[in-house]
Amino acid sequence: SSDVCSSDLLRIAIDAPRLHHQWFPDAANFEGAKDHADLVAKLKAMGQAVEFRAKQGDAHSIAIDPKTGLRTGVADKRLDGKASGY
Repeated sequence: SSDVCSSDLLRIAIDAPRLHHQWFPDAANFEGAKDHADLVAKLKAMGQAVEFRAKQGDAHSIAIDPKTGLRTGVADKRLDGKASGY
């Protein structure tokens, strides 16, 4: 079974490199550009401009298990801060 509220899964999601694209400028900002050259090459082959960005925001997050009410908080390592809830 899949535990969506697992702190391990939440940590993986928060730590994953972020990709952001908006209409203007017409370029994808990708935190993981340096570590995922194969993906960048595929995007560029499709005509997508890709730019490296060191950090893109923060996502201090709390997941709540709907069955148990257990709250799991994970702080984003990109910036100082914490996830807290009550």
